[in-house]
Amino acid sequence: MRTQENMPVARGSNGGHASPIGMLQTRIDRMFDDFTRGFGMMDAAWDNAGSLGLWSDSGVLMPSLDMHETDKEMVLTIELPGVDEKDIEVAAKDQTIIVSGEKRSEFESRQGDGYRSERAYGHFARSVNLPFAVDASKVKARCDRGVLTLTIPKPAEAMQQVRKIPITH
Repeated sequence: MRTQENMPVARGSNGGHASPIGMLQTRIDRMFDDFTRGFGMMDAAWDNAGSLGLWSDSGVLMPSLDMHETDKEMVLTIELPGVDEKDIEVAAKDQTIIVSGEKRSEFESRQGDGYRSERAYGHFARSVNLPFAVDASKVKARCDRGVLTLTIPKPAEAMQQVRKIPITH
């Protein structure tokens, strides 16, 4: 019959880990904590703005989107949760559709006698290159419950049938 006895983990005299690797881990943890101290104040703004999608390298929010194509049109569906329709701008230039605007959100919290109010503002922009020139006067834009749908008709030359090319051996 085997018995097992649990032993406590050995600690060094400084209260930290006894091994050099453990001490290194403790130092790295402290450095990371020092580096990130103060970011907590931005959590609500970051989370609210981040609900739009991805951050670009320049720090501008890029909303998530889906794109599908039919025989006659391209349809873009862009998620803009919490963005008021009046804060959205849609533009077309050559073969590019550009969606931009501002997300404004407010957060209010009351706990006992305490009161906290946070406002997050964030600029967003997303551009999509299409395989044809866009006629801005024919683009339809509809916003419903935080989802912007753009219907972009294809010009006649873009609607031509795709022809299969046989592959020879």
